[in-house]
Amino acid sequence: MTTTARDARRRDEAYGRYRNLLRHVLERLPAGWNYDRSLTVEVSRRTLNHRYASAFREVGCASLTGPSVSAPRSRTWHVVLYARGLRRLSDHAVAWVIAHELGHVAAGMPCGPILLSESEAWEQVADVTAQAWGFLLEERAFRSEIGDISLAATVR
Repeated sequence: MTTTARDARRRDEAYGRYRNLLRHVLERLPAGWNYDRSLTVEVSRRTLNHRYASAFREVGCASLTGPSVSAPRSRTWHVVLYARGLRRLSDHAVAWVIAHELGHVAAGMPCGPILLSESEAWEQVADVTAQAWGFLLEERAFRSEIGDISLAATVR
């Protein structure tokens, strides 16, 4: 088998892994979690600032009162899983990443520029949403694997 064929096979196996984990996470979510939202999920070979994944709303915001306050024109969300960041994580940890990103979708994070403090708050909202859905063991695995012991030791 050539290097190119071997690489293609590994990529296909990895994408299958992420598809299966996404399906597993979606099956555990409560009915109506994505009311009036549509969702696409993509696995990307590239990486973005050493992230594991990102969630963003389709382009289009209508300004309400200022540059950082906006209302969505679109309810279409895109979740991108960055294979390079995820490949070393266990299935439990990857499931947490997926649940966290879907937490952004469920919470309806605003689009447009936001302040760092707002960004941190929205990250917490996504965490709390995924925790409420029951992904506590997955969060513990993720935090343990990335070296974040602040929560890894306390989540049961």
